[in-house]
Amino acid sequence: MIEALHFLRPDWFYAFIPLGVLLYLIRHNQSSHSSWQRVCDPQLIPHILHRANNTTRRLPLFLALLAASITIVSLAGPVWKKLPTPVFTDTSALVIALDLSQSMNSNDLRPSRIARAKLKTQDLLAARKTGQTALIVYAARAYTVTPLTEDANTILNLLPTLETSLMPVQGSAAVAALELATQLFAQTGIEQGDVLLITDDASNVDIQTATQLREQGHRVSVYAAGTIDGAPIPLDSGSGSGSGYLTDQNGAIVIPVLARDTLRQLAMAGGGRYVELQNDDSDTAELTRLYAAKTIGADIDPTDLSADTWREEGPWLLLLVIPLAALWFRRGWLACLAVFFLPFAEPVYALDGQNLWWSPDQKAQHQFNQGNHSQAAKLFQRPDWKAAALYNTGNYLQAIKILDTLDTSDAYYNKGNALAKLNRFHEAIKAYDEAIRRNKNHHNARHNRLLVQQALLNQEHTPNLKPGEAEEDSQDEQGTPPPDGNPQDSPSTPQEAEDSSSAQAAQRNPDSESEEDAQPADRDNTEPQSANNDSAQQNSKPENSESPSEDQLPDEQMTDAGDVDTDTPQDDNEPPPPENPDNAERDEQQLVTEQWLNRIPDDPGGLLRRKFLHQYSNQATPPQSNKTW
Repeated sequence: MIEALHFLRPDWFYAFIPLGVLLYLIRHNQSSHSSWQRVCDPQLIPHILHRANNTTRRLPLFLALLAASITIVSLAGPVWKKLPTPVFTDTSALVIALDLSQSMNSNDLRPSRIARAKLKTQDLLAARKTGQTALIVYAARAYTVTPLTEDANTILNLLPTLETSLMPVQGSAAVAALELATQLFAQTGIEQGDVLLITDDASNVDIQTATQLREQGHRVSVYAAGTIDGAPIPLDSGSGSGSGYLTDQNGAIVIPVLARDTLRQLAMAGGGRYVELQNDDSDTAELTRLYAAKTIGADIDPTDLSADTWREEGPWLLLLVIPLAALWFRRGWLACLAVFFLPFAEPVYALDGQNLWWSPDQKAQHQFNQGNHSQAAKLFQRPDWKAAALYNTGNYLQAIKILDTLDTSDAYYNKGNALAKLNRFHEAIKAYDEAIRRNKNHHNARHNRLLVQQALLNQEHTPNLKPGEAEEDSQDEQGTPPPDGNPQDSPSTPQEAEDSSSAQAAQRNPDSESEEDAQPADRDNTEPQSANNDSAQQNSKPENSESPSEDQLPDEQMTDAGDVDTDTPQDDNEPPPPENPDNAERDEQQLVTEQWLNRIPDDPGGLLRRKFLHQYSNQATPPQSNKTW
């Protein structure tokens, strides 16, 4: 340690010069008798002035010298220990595009193409130690699972949940995945990136898109999964027993084969490499060498390239100054320094927990749940939620103005509800028509449109109705509207599946993305049908995992679960309840909680499914693939 000791900033040692001058002046001032010698006889000075002994007089001076010396040495930056620091930063970017079309369920590769592809992807990520990696999945459309990140563990955690059933609509449009990869590169400023396409088929459009990516400076490689013989696609995504195999429109069993020639052309057009999935590690080793060669060479590990930096030990020396500073505080020196620094202090405001941790939308949602809709309308920043709060306050005109800025089916639906509350039925019908045009399966919009049409007919007979009365009369004639529920019939089309899933998820999850939160339904259900007020409040909650209302949701659901299981017969062999009533209540609550948790379906990919479904519903362009498997 002594041999390696040196200082990073040795110029600070020049500070000892002014320090020595200052100490000399202080010492000289203490040794002189000051101005008393001019007014007193030298014989009287010892009897008039009180002088401390030399030890007491020199101790403060010694401590000041010691503290100043330690501070100067600390500022000089003493170091004696080296720390390795990486000097190479891998700026390479790899986007893995995984095909989740139904053809990937084919079991010509055991247990299936998709299962083997995921295992190989795990091996590839484990070997990729540096650089940014992203994962996207595609069928008829492409979706981002993980954006470009240096944390490969994020992708590894999500990879096992990927199944072909997550896709809202089936197909095989690699062009959509290539275009999405280009967007990811553009968002992060990557000028030269790699795309690895894991699939079993491609088209001429995909080849043209790969050529465009190569012209932009990117490289497209193909990791082919499958065999040229192919195999049927089991409908149960497993063994193929019991559920049969996928058939085409003519009833013939679909046997997808590996489009080897087309995929080779795609890799050649993209300037990359074509690799087929093998039973050993030769395929992943080849891809690892390919991407390592783009950085600094396949023979060099970037993590081994590092430079030595010195760890500065000066801050630890300042700990020795703290006791000396405490002595100065006793003499009042630090209090004098505070007079100079306090005027420059910034004002400090007290914050409660809500203002500190909640976003404006979360605070507004809390006010909304408390029934303070006016305050919630002032706090909401998201326009659809602000419109919901304004609707509940009766400020329909302002809600309409906000909804005019939105271009979604739910926005037009909510706008129609607000117009209906103002008896502007013709405009309300147009808004409902626009909502239905954007979402043909918007059942609430269709139902409310019929009610408004009936109210319009009633208004012709009773033209002097006040706003809101026509809807009540219309509702009375129609009878009590059926409650919003989930469709019982299985959807036969992808769009119907989307809407069915959306309706079910909206009722299961209060944080659903539906914006049907400004619905003109009073508590007695005498106006156009929409979700009830409780659903309106739930659907208007911000989609934030830190939302305080989510803390209340499990308690409410557990209470319901407890009501259902109250009549369940108890086992005679159960041990008697504890004598303490509090413990018995906690045990019962824990049992109810476990029963409630057991009823939750095990669906690790549910979040991704809802995400893809929501993105699919917001996309106006049709799918880019005519293939349905």
